[in-house]
Amino acid sequence: MKNILVIGAGLSATYLIKYLLKHAKKEQWFITVADANLELAKKKIANNKLATATQLDIADEKTRKELIA
Repeated sequence: MKNILVIGAGLSATYLIKYLLKHAKKEQWFITVADANLELAKKKIANNKLATATQLDIADEKTRKELIA
């Protein structure tokens, strides 16, 4: 399974997140949506079992590097 990290869950990311979730099962992807607003990130994945939402302050270098790794 491939892991895909999407940083940001704003308006411009909405269609990307929908596309990734639509094809996640077939393509064997696990999607992580990271945003400063955790509730927004959770809303975008809509309880999809092939995705998770996390809060990320982009200025937090340690957490950012952990997610990217």
